[in-house]
Amino acid sequence: FRLPDDPARAIVMFAGGTGISPFRAFLQERAARGAASNWLFFSTRTREELYYREELERLVAERLLEVRVAFSRDDVTAYSKEGNLVVQAAARARTPDLIEQDDNAAALWHLLRPERDGGEGAFVYVCGQAGFAAAVLDSLRRVAERFDPGHDANAFIRRLVAERRLMQDVFTTFAPASAPGAAGAGLYDASELALHNDEEHGYWLTIDGNVYDVTEFLHLHPGGPTILRESVGLDASREYRAVLHHEKPAVDAQLPIYKIGAVRRLDFGSSWGIALVPGEGIAYVPARDLFRAWVRYLYLVVEMENALRNDFGYMSAPLTSGDAAHELNPLKVQLAANTHVRFLEAYFDGVLGSDLRRLFALTVGACAPHEPVGRLGHEVAAALDTAEARRMRAVSDAALFLYEEVKGVDPFSTTDAWERARRFCAIVEERDQRFLSEVKRVAREGVQVFEELQAGAVGLGGDRLVGCLDALPALVRRYCSDLSAAF
Repeated sequence: FRLPDDPARAIVMFAGGTGISPFRAFLQERAARGAASNWLFFSTRTREELYYREELERLVAERLLEVRVAFSRDDVTAYSKEGNLVVQAAARARTPDLIEQDDNAAALWHLLRPERDGGEGAFVYVCGQAGFAAAVLDSLRRVAERFDPGHDANAFIRRLVAERRLMQDVFTTFAPASAPGAAGAGLYDASELALHNDEEHGYWLTIDGNVYDVTEFLHLHPGGPTILRESVGLDASREYRAVLHHEKPAVDAQLPIYKIGAVRRLDFGSSWGIALVPGEGIAYVPARDLFRAWVRYLYLVVEMENALRNDFGYMSAPLTSGDAAHELNPLKVQLAANTHVRFLEAYFDGVLGSDLRRLFALTVGACAPHEPVGRLGHEVAAALDTAEARRMRAVSDAALFLYEEVKGVDPFSTTDAWERARRFCAIVEERDQRFLSEVKRVAREGVQVFEELQAGAVGLGGDRLVGCLDALPALVRRYCSDLSAAF
């Protein structure tokens, strides 16, 4: 929380219960500076919990404060009028009711719009528990939808954040986010989580077994969207702790705002198998461990998808002064070539390497012991040892020299060099991302066998699990064929 430097700038405070406390200092400071445009929207339970009433009445009498109060357990309302704090009979109300009343909504729309749009450019402060903060932001979105139909209400909130005019101080009780009755009661599977890592499906992640929809928070994240995109579709518990967010109450308390549910727990009973794992020897494989191996492989692919999207992010962004966002230039050509080579070395070879071989060994050992442990590895190796695969690698290596061909040449020209560069950039971005998407589909189908059959997955779903992995060599051949034929 930080007051605007200009005392003439309006401020709007939203307080839930004891969340009014920090605003006392705000109002004292504003009064000392003669700042008169101060609005307080306060939600509390009863008249007895109208905290600091005498202070509020004095500020209202001095015409330094506009107050609106909603009582959730008392049939009254309170508001400032002509220098008085009026308390009168009314239906019980909560934060959204208060904000979205016609007069209040109109006043807020004028206060919050930027000065360039005819508003006052007010600074907004929200203090209360997570549910209260979420309700305030949702109500402000509905106010924007009412007064600016046809425009994205989320963009209105994002602009407040971008202009540093929206600040939150969210706190919570000692009850954990996983407590019974906590917000977000849905149950979700790992296979569903893995889908939510792009614009089409939205952005989800899990922390400590709880599922959070961070689609909108992506645009509000103080560190920018790129960092958060690395962990979507995944269990982000380790990353969350790595940056010590779990030790920061102001951060940790905001989690319930975005919680939509929890990860469904599966029951695998005592089902198990025996596997011969290359480099490890004979291993006892409970069904739950085999499921975890499949989920880890799925998460590996999702992590690569996230990283590759971030890697290609520069293609739709300006990189140098004067560039248009989607305009191709020699620097982007060079970066595209480097990104594609990195894809082949880290992602393409990565999903086909030791993690896949281990997963296949565990799967056939537990579900299809008649299968040779190394069969899939040999089939993938054969798919990579074809004329098309070798041509694909050669084309990729040659792409590193595209920069030299287009450097100093007008990007809007129709020279052969620029035509090759445009074609290369478009094709590798689409094909590389599609390959990982197809591998994710295969991994998801395997995970879904466990989610469907649970304890019966090893006995009843073995053929389906092996069949999922058997689809991978064909994906490799198709990728190599498509890319070699494209150039």
